[in-house]
Amino acid sequence: MSNLSILTSSEQQAFDYPPILPAEIQSVCFSINSSLEKEIGALKTAVNKVGFFLQYAYFKACKRFFTISRFTQNQIRYAATLLNINPAEVDLASYKKKMPIEHQKKILKLLDYKSFNHRVTAWLKEAMFCWIEQQLEPKQIFIQVLSLLQQQKVEVPSYHRLAELITSTFAEFEDSLLSKMRDSLSLEDKKFLAQ
Repeated sequence: MSNLSILTSSEQQAFDYPPILPAEIQSVCFSINSSLEKEIGALKTAVNKVGFFLQYAYFKACKRFFTISRFTQNQIRYAATLLNINPAEVDLASYKKKMPIEHQKKILKLLDYKSFNHRVTAWLKEAMFCWIEQQLEPKQIFIQVLSLLQQQKVEVPSYHRLAELITSTFAEFEDSLLSKMRDSLSLEDKKFLAQ
């Protein structure tokens, strides 16, 4: 089953790409406190420092991590300048493999957030079952999920991952309704419907 179409393609892109932050939000999210300064100071290369800082600031702003290649040169230059690093020294193409994932774990810990994992998926499905019973539309459920994740201080995953989860929950709900209906039908009803 293909995923439900919850957001338009332009909304999906806006969701999955690091936004251009208004100046006041940017200054808050890119502020460096002592614990962040310590984490960045422990990193060896300019690329790792800027990569970590970008992930940290945008997670602080959006409560989710973005694919590194989606950061713009302006965003990279801004982070590098704040760290007193020459932007010409920073090529995020070399910030890859396990490093961004290791940094994400540290960022979650620094900001006291939980990762989006199987346990989170389980309780989200329970909540979604209730919303589906209340006949909320997929987009309304998407918005409710984002709100619930923020309340529970859980990282927000990509659009695709959320769309898959919402789609599979709708399918499970439908299967459970069909199963209940089959169980409640008498033998005569089943024979009649089979005709």
